[in-house]
Amino acid sequence: MFNRYKIEGGFLYDVFFFYLFFAIGDLLSSFVLDKENVKLFSSYKLLFIILPFFLVLQHYFTSISFDKGDDYYVQRFMPFLFILAALIGGAFIVSIAFILQKKNWLRFLRVVGYHSLYIYVANLMVTSATRVVLYRVLHVENIYILLFVGIVSGVLIPMLMYGIAQKAGAWWLYTLKKPVATTSAKVAVKQSETFEKSVPKAVVRNIKH
Repeated sequence: MFNRYKIEGGFLYDVFFFYLFFAIGDLLSSFVLDKENVKLFSSYKLLFIILPFFLVLQHYFTSISFDKGDDYYVQRFMPFLFILAALIGGAFIVSIAFILQKKNWLRFLRVVGYHSLYIYVANLMVTSATRVVLYRVLHVENIYILLFVGIVSGVLIPMLMYGIAQKAGAWWLYTLKKPVATTSAKVAVKQSETFEKSVPKAVVRNIKH
């Protein structure tokens, strides 16, 4: 409605629009996290049922964005398609996550998942700074290098920032309540046999200490 009638809603637009996803997540959380439903969500059958819908919607979504020359066109002017694509995409990721847990694959992702909020907070400024340094300072123009380095730095650097902040006693940058000494991140590191081989040692040290 904001875009259709050219109303400048500011941050209220995001609040009203994305609150729907928060409400849906809260509504479905008890069902998704119910141990009795683990078998359902970790089945390949469910994954392959969702897969074609996911691929078709993503292709259609992306095609419209390219045709209109606006990455946010669907979100702004076709909200029902955006919501459908987002929910199908979310279901696809949830299914993959359950399968990875069942097969015990890529265990280091548990640590990344633990830091997801902290990554989210700093991701944009880190990836933007990385692109500026690579493109403006180092004159790197290869799109694949920019994409790869941007994604990796956007995940690892926020994790390092969080670890450094915790060591420096600046936990208040991320939470109103002081975290306990033993965190689930430490447990996740101990559980993951491949973590230390998969990410820089500095990240592991920041979490362990």
